[in-house]
Amino acid sequence: MSLTGKLDELLLRWGRSGCDQESLLAPGRPAIETRRILTDAGFDPSDEILEWYGWRDGPLRKAWVSMGPSNDPLLSVRDAIELGRLHAAIDEEYAVEGGALWKPCFLPIVQGGSQSFVYAKLAGGSTSQVGENDSSGRPEDEVCLASIESLVDLWLEVFDRGAARWDDGVWEINYDLLTDLPATNSFL
Repeated sequence: MSLTGKLDELLLRWGRSGCDQESLLAPGRPAIETRRILTDAGFDPSDEILEWYGWRDGPLRKAWVSMGPSNDPLLSVRDAIELGRLHAAIDEEYAVEGGALWKPCFLPIVQGGSQSFVYAKLAGGSTSQVGENDSSGRPEDEVCLASIESLVDLWLEVFDRGAARWDDGVWEINYDLLTDLPATNSFL
């Protein structure tokens, strides 16, 4: 199944769980438009990030759309670029010995609480590795997942195991059902 197919399956899981956020999602962008926006911003977009934003381009009107089973909201391509630039500027201002922590190829795709988020490492090609940052807003040293599709597979697995429940506007996660999954806490 393609990444788009898996993302559509994720929307079905939301609906089965009683979560009706699909109407809050903006339509996708044509790949050529997304490529131009990202290239103009200095990124080398992967086919996968083009498919991600071709599926949906974040929420409508700055709505909070929890990217279930995560309670963190999806970012539009323009909001992702803006957030990436902010973290690059912060990193430059507070540069640490040994070089910058924020890499120019990092594009936030899901905003977490406070200063945290999930980012895609854009380096052209067919896929984008996925990582997370710590609570200070600085990215971890290593990329945690091989692709955006791996991230969506993880989210689908959470639903397959019955570990996600929509309750009063938030996703409740039963982590006891997920102890054998790698990087689970980082992306939920």
